[in-house]
Amino acid sequence: MRSRGVRKGQNTGQGQSVVLEAPEPWHEPVEGPELVTELVKLLRSYIVADSSALTAIAFWTLHAHLIEFASHSPRLNITAPEKGCAKTLVLDLLGHLAPKSIRTENVTTAVVFRLMNASQPTLLIDEYDTFLTYKEELRGALNSGWQVGGCAMRCEGDGNDVRTFNTFGAVALAGIGALPGTLHDRSITIQMKRATQTESAEIGHFDSRHTSEIDSLQRKIARWATDHGQNLESDPSMPADFYGRKADRWRPLFGIADEVGGHWPGALREASIVLESIESEETDGVMLLEDIRAILADGDWITSTNLADKLVSLEGRPWAEFGRQQKPISTNGIARRLKGFGIAPKQRNQGGVNHRGYGREQFQDAFERYLPRDSVSTSAIPLHPSGGKGSSHFATATPVDRVALQKSLQPTDDAGCSGVAVDDVPEVGEL
Repeated sequence: MRSRGVRKGQNTGQGQSVVLEAPEPWHEPVEGPELVTELVKLLRSYIVADSSALTAIAFWTLHAHLIEFASHSPRLNITAPEKGCAKTLVLDLLGHLAPKSIRTENVTTAVVFRLMNASQPTLLIDEYDTFLTYKEELRGALNSGWQVGGCAMRCEGDGNDVRTFNTFGAVALAGIGALPGTLHDRSITIQMKRATQTESAEIGHFDSRHTSEIDSLQRKIARWATDHGQNLESDPSMPADFYGRKADRWRPLFGIADEVGGHWPGALREASIVLESIESEETDGVMLLEDIRAILADGDWITSTNLADKLVSLEGRPWAEFGRQQKPISTNGIARRLKGFGIAPKQRNQGGVNHRGYGREQFQDAFERYLPRDSVSTSAIPLHPSGGKGSSHFATATPVDRVALQKSLQPTDDAGCSGVAVDDVPEVGEL
């Protein structure tokens, strides 16, 4: 575990205690638009990514400094299909830019909730693909910690008193492939790609021994956050179709952008639309519904066996090598996944023979609830300024008279601990 803003604490047993220190704010006030411009420029000088990704990373970094004013903290998911795509480099930069950052390539549930409860650090988790998939308890803690009130519970002391531990805080995760579904749904996903030789020659190379420029920028962010945190808009305007959890992911960043001003409120909203439109990871169930809808487009009935064959034949989909065994999905596998949607195979007589299968009418409710009616290109989704600061500076090519605006749904006002009960948590000694 490697950390920034950490000094060694007391050595009273195994290891040493962790003491996290917030960065010292810059010595003079900082202008918001210039600050974000400088931050994006610095990110671009080290990593190969489009402007949407860089903008999102920049505002998530500001969000980490302003965590005390947020109702949700979207997980920043830095992902790529292969090694060598600069995922770890992004965490290196965040380690110097975010406040009280602490870095790990593996972590236990106990470490997460004890650290968050004690210090509310910016937790940077690398190589999640090597350990997170089968750690359900850890995923629960990371899931609960994306919302104010999230907590873990355990029994403490000789009397087994039930204690709650705060899990709310900023978390960035880097790894190959998608996060588990529930955590993925709470994340802003940045899909990295490997730099070409030409691109590698044009960018700088991070050296952890020489970070004075980055450390100064961290202090500037800390100063801006100190001066402006109380002014953040808690209910910023949303692009059309941003509601529910999607709105929760972006709301804290939009509020910051509106306070920053300049062209950044519009730039961030445009970036969010781009990132959401290219973010295509789906749960197995939703992906299955999507493919079944396409298969049933020209018919109203299909046997279970025929459906399995057609699914397996689809290129670029997971059904030919599905599940842990990497085998073709079976008729029973289809039935198990559709059961959660209230859909079960039926008997139908064809040519004097009974066949089990599915009728298109069985899927209508699930299609309506879980699949989008239309695919919408990013250029077709308009933006609208909020009444907040900087609204007159929105940058968008969409004419004002075509703008669609909706108020976001409010987050649930949970009282007390709105989290996950953690059983069989490792003892303190594991820390």
